Amino acid sequence: PADAENASAINQRLVDHLASETDRGVITYTLFSLERRKAKEASDAFARFVMSDDADQRIYATRGGVRADKYSVQSLACYRGVEDHDWRVACEALVGWRELHNQHKVQSLATGRDHPNPHVRRCALESIAASWDGLILTSHHDEVLALIETAADLIDDSASVRAALLEAKGAAMASLVASPLAAPDMDWRDWNLATSERYRLEDATARIG
Repeated sequence: PADAENASAINQRLVDHLASETDRGVITYTLFSLERRKAKEASDAFARFVMSDDADQRIYATRGGVRADKYSVQSLACYRGVEDHDWRVACEALVGWRELHNQHKVQSLATGRDHPNPHVRRCALESIAASWDGLILTSHHDEVLALIETAADLIDDSASVRAALLEAKGAAMASLVASPLAAPDMDWRDWNLATSERYRLEDATARIG
């Protein structure tokens, strides 16, 4: 078990084994095990395999990397993952961006939002919604607002993408309403917009699922 007394030693043995293993299946399942065990000893291994030629290995390495205890590994996994040609890897990276904040975040989320695959677009918008407050605090406001200023809710073929955009807009409006600085002087039109977005989100969610 990952919480056993000798868990760290087991993790390290798995990491050491990766250094010399050449069999694709063994490498893949070892990365899977290390990712599931949340092995902090595997940070450098995850960083190595996010650049693997094998998509399955990149998936597990990215999934483990975004939760690594090394900031450099987290950044690498998130940044490279969004650019990956396999949509599954891109989605794992976008999930990682929910917790990580740096100078690449807004651009990576924008890349995901405009991705040709609907799963990736949905993941990007969900990450925007989940990390909205952090985005506003750490990035330029105009750049952050541009992430949700899109007509995708009207023209996107995917219902889940449209719902995710409404969720992101709802998070933005909720943040605006809850702000102790903005709320006292908020224009009535802003309040009306926030209320409208909330009802649109609730309606879309009900219709979709």
